[in-house]
Amino acid sequence: LCKRLGMARLVDRLKIQAEETFNSVTPETVTSASDSPVPQGGPVEFEELLDARELAIVLFHTGKYPPEAESAELHLSDDRGRHAVRRGIELSPDFWTRLAGKKLYVNDCKELMACFGPGAFRECEIWDLKTAHYLLHPDVPSHALKDLYPGAEESGGATFLWRAARELNMEIRRYDGLPDLMDRIDLPLIPVLIEMERKGIRLSPATFAGLQKELEERVTSIEGEIAARAGEEINLNSPKQVAWLLFERLGLPGGAKTKGKTGLSTSASVLEGLADLDLPHSDVPRLMLEHRELTKMLNGFAVPLQKAAGTGGGVVHTTFEAAFTGTGRLSSRDPNLQNLPAFGHWSRRLKEGLVPEPGRVFVAADYSQIELRILAHLSGEERLMDAFRSGRDIHRETAAWVFSTPPGDVTPELRRVAKMINFGLLYGMSSYGLADRLGIERGEASGVITRYFAALPGVRSYLEASASEAQDRGYTRTLFGRIRPIGEAARGIRDRNAIKRVAVNTPIQGTAADIARRAMLDFDRAFPPDGEVRLFLQIHDSLVCECPAERADEVGETLCRVMKAAATLSIPLEVELKKGQSLADV
Repeated sequence: LCKRLGMARLVDRLKIQAEETFNSVTPETVTSASDSPVPQGGPVEFEELLDARELAIVLFHTGKYPPEAESAELHLSDDRGRHAVRRGIELSPDFWTRLAGKKLYVNDCKELMACFGPGAFRECEIWDLKTAHYLLHPDVPSHALKDLYPGAEESGGATFLWRAARELNMEIRRYDGLPDLMDRIDLPLIPVLIEMERKGIRLSPATFAGLQKELEERVTSIEGEIAARAGEEINLNSPKQVAWLLFERLGLPGGAKTKGKTGLSTSASVLEGLADLDLPHSDVPRLMLEHRELTKMLNGFAVPLQKAAGTGGGVVHTTFEAAFTGTGRLSSRDPNLQNLPAFGHWSRRLKEGLVPEPGRVFVAADYSQIELRILAHLSGEERLMDAFRSGRDIHRETAAWVFSTPPGDVTPELRRVAKMINFGLLYGMSSYGLADRLGIERGEASGVITRYFAALPGVRSYLEASASEAQDRGYTRTLFGRIRPIGEAARGIRDRNAIKRVAVNTPIQGTAADIARRAMLDFDRAFPPDGEVRLFLQIHDSLVCECPAERADEVGETLCRVMKAAATLSIPLEVELKKGQSLADV
């Protein structure tokens, strides 16, 4: 009824979900839809439960990551409902010995392993609530036991895992490939991520101290130059003061008003436009753009990374989240090492300060245009597949197809346009978006898109069919079987085109994420856990490891082989190998 009457906000407020777009258990229904009651038993001695063949374990802690074993609280339960708790003490070696060979139902496998070490559970079969719920509901904000089962935390929680396992496993088995994804990729990846977090990456204090000093001096210099133009010091972080200086004091032409406000916009795109006008005072918006870049570099990276290394004994330890993004991509936080600036002088200077241990080197491999290769495989577009199979430059070829130009005559500018089209349309970029990115009229951009799809009709057919099928069945799906319910991904999205973009790009981006996960697992298994060769960073399409300098060639060959073999597509996966003495080199 709400849908027919157009009351979209009421639907969101009441958390109503249309059956035709969402067909799975949700956090709102998981507690009320259960036909499997929580087993009832009673409290027993902690050690008495260790005789059970299967155990449910819930870890409660103060919220700090990684959790500290000394302050952790473990709740145990068997399938008869008997339960016990152990608070604030180290567990004896006998406890871990008696766990060997058992099936464990846990609330958060990653936190449990981060607390006690992956090796403590090496001989156990594990079922993880967080991983299971994430596989069914990747866009839901929380996969925590306390949010899915209100009251579980107050009553110990472990007994609730039996019900959770029955309910979620029933749902997981409805989707082909999802059980294998959980058992063979997502759960085995957890100990790999924990070891990556523990090892971290070394920071060079001298390099970062010099970088910080240079950044601070240049920021101060820019602020002085702009103050001289204004006749007074202004707050460059204040849009109102910046607008006053640009449009009133200096008389530069004003752009659009900010949405919902009365002031003129001082966004990056507005400053870039003013800087390109080559008018008197156009150097001021250029200085403002530089100021924004440098303050972001200083306050967003240089200072926080030094702080992180200071608390980590000279090593930066990030936290990798495997159950966070809607597409299955890993994310990094505290600090985010996947978000380091990719290009430019200051980006390189920053990465030069992230270095291997003495006598060791970084070895990295990056998938070459993996998402376009996945698109070629999924669409069956012969032109794309032929270009990849023959090793031709895909962006140069695209420019030749779209602009009817021999490949040898394609200019760097045409190739740049083609590259933007390839990746933009892959993510549902509209003619308006393309026009804005290329600085051309919307009609011209629309003509470019038309020529692109005329040259690659298989791509158009696939993208349209993919979006339609996802809407019809209520979820998208990767080649590995990972799903993403459209109803959950679309919550809060009003734009139909945005929802279509989710349906189109998730199978491609999600498949790339699954391939990266499998490659990480296979690389980790290729070397003994002695620390000589260690994976420490994954950045979307790249894997970065550290090894002794004399083993760099051997490790590089293994890394390339593993990454190429992580999936079998109709066209080969290719990687680019790099080695170096800092993150800037790889």
